[in-house]
Formats: sequence, C-alpha cells, structure tokens
Amino acid sequence: MIKKEYSENFKDASVLNRLGYLILGENTNVAWAIELFKLNVQLFPDDGTLWDSLGDGYKKNGDKKLAINAYLKPNKLDPTITESIKSLAELGIKVEAKVRTEAVVDELILKRYVGKYELKPGFILSVLFENGRLIAQLAGKDSMETFAESDVKFYIETAHVYIQFNKNKADAVESLTLFDGGQQMVAHPFIKECIHL
Repeated sequence: MIKKEYSENFKDASVLNRLGYLILGENTNVAWAIELFKLNVQLFPDDGTLWDSLGDGYKKNGDKKLAINAYLKPNKLDPTITESIKSLAELGIKVEAKVRTEAVVDELILKRYVGKYELKPGFILSVLFENGRLIAQLAGKDSMETFAESDVKFYIETAHVYIQFNKNKADAVESLTLFDGGQQMVAHPFIKECIHL
C-alpha cells in the first residue's frame, strides 16, 4: 500500500510518519498509527521529530507515561525541537528550551555557498544570500532561513535539518550534505545541460 500510494520506500523517514498522522487524524485506529511511529523510530532512532510523532500517538491514545518518555527523547537529541517541549508542558513536565548561539560568519564566505544543489534527480535545493544570511529553498516550497552553527554548518529550524558545505583542498565548495535525523543526503552543485541545435 505504501509503495502504491507514495511510490517511495522505507529509506525516507517521512513515509511512515505521514501515514501514521493520516491514520491518527482519522481516529480510525490509533494503535495502528502508534505501531507505524514505533517502527519509524526503530528505523531512524536519531531523528528527534519521529520520537515527537510517537509521543503524539501515545498522547492521543491517553498513554501519558509513554507519551512523556517519547517526548523526552527528541529533547535529548535536539533540545530546540519546540513541539516536544510544548507537548511536555501540556502533560505537566517543564523543560527549558535550549538557546542556540549563532556563529558569526563573514559575508564573503556565505556568498560562496550560493547556488543550486541536486539532492536527487529533480530535487534541487537552492541556497540564496539575503539580508546577511543564507536562505534555503526547495522548488515550490517556502524559503527557509538558516542559522549558522559554524562557517560550514547551518541549521534550518523550520524543517529541523542541518546543511553542511563540504570543501576540497583548494577550499572550494564541492558539495552540500543535508542531515535529516539519522539520514544524510549529499548534493552536488546542479549544472543544467545545454542542448545546442
């Protein structure tokens, strides 16, 4: 059913997550949604957002203790995932959000990262420079502001992902790595082929 409906496989953590929320929203079988969320955290144990989803399943099912345990996991993996902190507060557990300290990166360095990067065929991530910071944007999606953690690593809070620019020995950018939970995708600069008639 997953392959038929989504034409994807289990290498993409979002497949089971979307399906779990679809079932959760319909209130048809919360236990089934929880099993899908549980399978997903087994496949991708380092993805804090998936643990947050499992917490949502337990909370919907009225399992407060299991929900709290699930919500605490993303807080350990990435304390800036605010959804889990809010859910814990609703369940009577107060957790302080971690404050990120942004690195100061020279604008000349930031401008060297501007370009289009191909994560997979037809899946292009554009990196722009606006108002002194890098902006990431996928085709057809809203632009996302990045937060510098170093001169090569940037956090996208709205998507809970990291991007890292990889340089060669000549200090030239040769690729970009997208870190999404336990997954890593390497993207090379996108060069569109020109057809001459």
